[in-house]
Amino acid sequence: MILVELITKKECPLCNEARDVLLSVRNKFPFELKETYLEPGTSTEERYRVDIPVININGLFFARHSISGEALYAYLRQISSGGKST
Repeated sequence: MILVELITKKECPLCNEARDVLLSVRNKFPFELKETYLEPGTSTEERYRVDIPVININGLFFARHSISGEALYAYLRQISSGGKST
């Protein structure tokens, strides 16, 4: 199964919008959703603090700041059918 990771933090309106898009697409195309919350003082927080939300798919960067449901759906279909994940 495809793993989609949402890197987020609490009280983040853009993160909430991205989560809504992810959940909407997941209704059409099943995938595992993992939410990683930034913790202050960690290397993950230092790396992503100004870029959230960040969406990774199967460990590879897909998007940051905002996400298109149509683009996500098309990408998931592509990689599930054996297309390259770039």
